[in-house]
Amino acid sequence: MTGGTQGTGKPRAPEGAVVSAENPGTRKQIGGFWEDRAREFLEGKGYRLIDRNWRSRLGEIDLVFWDGNILVFVEVRYRRKGSLIEAAVSLTGTKLRRLRGSISAYIASKGLPMDTPWRLDAVLIDGRDMKLVENIIS
Repeated sequence: MTGGTQGTGKPRAPEGAVVSAENPGTRKQIGGFWEDRAREFLEGKGYRLIDRNWRSRLGEIDLVFWDGNILVFVEVRYRRKGSLIEAAVSLTGTKLRRLRGSISAYIASKGLPMDTPWRLDAVLIDGRDMKLVENIIS
């Protein structure tokens, strides 16, 4: 593939090109770019990355960190500037239920005690504005 518009009318980066905020790519490339920015943002707050893009039959967990002794699962939500739906609104009940199931599967697959303290955070990105929301489900 050599670039194109991917049905949006907006140019995108050719396959293999460096994706940046100014150089949009495919959905996967864009997601990876913003997950990297979220990782850097959280590492700057002292979080320690232990996993990324972990998949279960219910879906994917974008990033997994330790924050002290708490296992933190992070959902990264990006919406470009001017999008009709804000990043926070895109976290539906169905998505949160799937994440909760994936978190249980993650803990079990890693052999961690089921009472391991954990939380689900979201990094919400609207345009270039990035915000951390901790503990989005209880």
